[in-house]
Amino acid sequence: MLDYWIIWLIVAIACFVIEIVTLGLTTIWCVVGAVAALIADLCGASAGTQIVLFSVISVVLFVICLIWIKPMLDKRMGGRIPTNGDKVIGKTGVVIKTFSADDYRGVVKVLGQEWTAIADRQFNEGDKVFVKGMDGIKLVVEAKEQ
Repeated sequence: MLDYWIIWLIVAIACFVIEIVTLGLTTIWCVVGAVAALIADLCGASAGTQIVLFSVISVVLFVICLIWIKPMLDKRMGGRIPTNGDKVIGKTGVVIKTFSADDYRGVVKVLGQEWTAIADRQFNEGDKVFVKGMDGIKLVVEAKEQ
């Protein structure tokens, strides 16, 4: 007869490793569900009962996380994840790749880092620009007042 607890242990460890690597509350509920199914197997529960237990616990914990825990964490984080981009807003940069006349995209160096940037006009290499915000991962720049 197959020892299902070994399978549940492997599932729990795999989900735990995924959780550690992603750090995003992605599989933690499956870890708990797999451990519950493992314990159920050791207590003599049938394979069907173990699968139902794993599924129900995993789904219930996922829903609890989605409805209660994640919004609480998002509120604490201000609803967004801070990046280095936040540090360059309001700073002056230098154009290192001329902005295309077609789509006004170029490359700007700010605080020692190179960023793809967009603007509402063309800039040439060496022009100083002011970083007024971000659009996704691109800086939004405008002419630097002299």
